[in-house]
Amino acid sequence: MERINYRITLDVYKNGIQRLLQGFETADNMARRVYINLTSGGDTYEIRQNNVVAVMYVTTPNSTEPSIHDCTIEDNTIVYDVLPIKEEGITEMQMKLIETRMDGAKSVLLSPKFAIEVSSSNADDGGATQ
Repeated sequence: MERINYRITLDVYKNGIQRLLQGFETADNMARRVYINLTSGGDTYEIRQNNVVAVMYVTTPNSTEPSIHDCTIEDNTIVYDVLPIKEEGITEMQMKLIETRMDGAKSVLLSPKFAIEVSSSNADDGGATQ
C-alpha cells in the first residue's frame, strides 16, 4: 500500500484542537504520515535541533491515558507515522517538543494539538463471506 501523506501547519500560540484530519478507518493498516510545520503568530517557528525531541501523545476516545510515540524532525518539520487505531471516533493528538538542558532537566517547549477522525471500516474481522 502506498503511504498517504498529510501536511498541516499548527500555531504554537493557539489553544485547543487546531486541525481535524479525516479518512482514517479502524481496519486501516495506517500507512499514513503527518508532516507538521509550526508557526509562531504566523511566522515560521525554528526548531533548535540540538537537545530537542518531538513526541506525539495519542488519546483515543475510550482511553484515560495517552500513548506516547516518537516523531522525527527533518528540515524544521516534525514527521509522525500514524500507528493503527482500533477505536472509531475522534482521536486527539498532542505534539510536544521537549528540550533537555545541559543540567539534564527537561522542559516542554510547546504542545499544539490536532485530531484525527477514525470511522468504522466495513471489513469483517471474522473472515470473508461468500
